[in-house]
Amino acid sequence: MPRWWNWSDLLLWLTMSAVLFISDDPLPWWQKAIIVVLLAPVVAASHRWPVPAAAVPVVLALATTGGLFSDALMVPQVALALLLGRNTARLRAGLIFLAVLLVAAAVLDALPDAATALTTVMLPWLVGRLVRRHDELVRDGWQLAERLEREQELTRLVERARIAGDMHDSLGHELSLLALRAAALQVDPTLDDTARKAAGELRESASRTTERLHEIIGVLREDGPLTNTSVTGVVERARASGLTITVEGELTGLPPMSDRAAYRVVQEGLTNAAKHAPGSPVTVLLSTDETTAVVTVRTSSPAAITPGGFGLVGLDERVRMAGGRLTAGPAAEGGFEVTARLPLIPGAAPAQPDARIELARAKRRVRRSALDVLVVPAVAAAVLLLVTVGYEAITGSRNVLAADDYAHLRVGQDAASAESLLPAYSPSRDRPAATPPDPPAADECRVYRVHATARSPAYRICFTAGRVSHMDRLIIPGQ
Repeated sequence: MPRWWNWSDLLLWLTMSAVLFISDDPLPWWQKAIIVVLLAPVVAASHRWPVPAAAVPVVLALATTGGLFSDALMVPQVALALLLGRNTARLRAGLIFLAVLLVAAAVLDALPDAATALTTVMLPWLVGRLVRRHDELVRDGWQLAERLEREQELTRLVERARIAGDMHDSLGHELSLLALRAAALQVDPTLDDTARKAAGELRESASRTTERLHEIIGVLREDGPLTNTSVTGVVERARASGLTITVEGELTGLPPMSDRAAYRVVQEGLTNAAKHAPGSPVTVLLSTDETTAVVTVRTSSPAAITPGGFGLVGLDERVRMAGGRLTAGPAAEGGFEVTARLPLIPGAAPAQPDARIELARAKRRVRRSALDVLVVPAVAAAVLLLVTVGYEAITGSRNVLAADDYAHLRVGQDAASAESLLPAYSPSRDRPAATPPDPPAADECRVYRVHATARSPAYRICFTAGRVSHMDRLIIPGQ
């Protein structure tokens, strides 16, 4: 299946097509076939261009029925409006789309279409936004949990470093005193040669133990060893095991966390090469600039790729704890490479927002989601109500036929003289639901209100061959 298409898109398109063909809409089959063909790329494009995709059913309804909405296209309109809310981050896009629909309904004198827009566009759009907010909150929750885990791990590492430092200081002090006492015994003239020799060996052993303790614990302190020595050591040991390794460049001046991370990158890269591509040449690239150190281990054989292994996962975590970024994948020259970019500024992971701040932000996003679901429909309904009331007030006042003027109209009267008694405005869509069919012989029929209210009785005046041919008063049921 192409990248721009997925199984959910296919299922949605098939559902739209089935509903379109089984609907009772009087569209000819060939128009339905064209619509089905057009909807396929529209569904695929809805992820990248959700607003134009949501507008396509409106355009198709205008082309086939002359209205903004069609029963045959109701399911595509609802589905694409939902995807509009799901695939757009900002509220503005949906509001602009709704505003354009309301303006189009006013221009086309189609007030019922404005009410239809609430149920077929606005409500699905809000549901889509709610789904998007839910997904964002779930993703933010996992990210927050991962961040808390990293902060806890960093706290443990800092505490371990502090304990190691205390051990180094206290044990180093005691070993230094021991070496000092042994040196005093070594020069004590009251002791024989055997005792002085034993004291000298004790002093040398204490000195070596102090240096070894410094090397072991020093990687957790700010004065730890430089990476170049560590990388050289691991490379030499790997060469002694039979690997063919080329080292280009060097690293200097790394802080302890970056120092240890760089060592682990080289160690893990050489371990993967020896395990999965034995005999393949390996290149270790080392470089630094003003702010960043770059460590790359490149294997010429693609067999070094180890998807699903835990080594790279742990390595990525160590690099991120040092404030860097790890990438692993096929090399441009062929084979496989692991690259770490590490900061030269002392410190561990980059400063992260406090967990309480992140939690407060998540709560604000939840409140915004509630506002989207509650406030936006209320505001839209209020705007639609104002538009409806204003529309009724304007059209009603322009469509009232006074009783005296109606009394002066006669069947057979010339159309020109009748026009002087009739209101100037008579929209065809303003007819009440009780209007019976127009007389079959009439060329044109107009409906005028008795009063300006929407539930007012109405007069119907029909013209045939330039004369008034039919006059009656229409009564709406329930009046």
